Amino acid sequence: MTEHEKRIREALEAGPQAWSYDSNMRPFYNDPEGHSRGGEFDGTYTLFGADFEVDGEVYEGPTLSERCKEADAKYIAACNPAAIRALLADLDAVRADAQRYRYLRDVAWGDGSLVFFDHRYDKDEWDAKIDAALKGATA
Repeated sequence: MTEHEKRIREALEAGPQAWSYDSNMRPFYNDPEGHSRGGEFDGTYTLFGADFEVDGEVYEGPTLSERCKEADAKYIAACNPAAIRALLADLDAVRADAQRYRYLRDVAWGDGSLVFFDHRYDKDEWDAKIDAALKGATA
């Protein structure tokens, strides 16, 4: 585990579950003639933390950023703690699969070779054969 991954996992233990964003609007006002003006989108977004509940009442999450560009707000909201937890779970599963494969390749086959259809492959040949098969399966 890298130091970055370790810090992310530690931070997730205390972090919120989700983030959201919403567009910012210019305030309404009355012009000198008494016409209502404003209220249009101002081109920026506010990023919010997860909603929370107190005594049965649900409150909007805290403001994390009042003004940011749309792309930044979408990116930050998409990289919320729940999404990062899911990515780390996938990473853990991939590492477990890799560990199983290395065990088979390096330990279970004893001398580092595998007989497959009457041909003996060493580790590097077997890796190349698997890689080629995977490329063919995804092409």
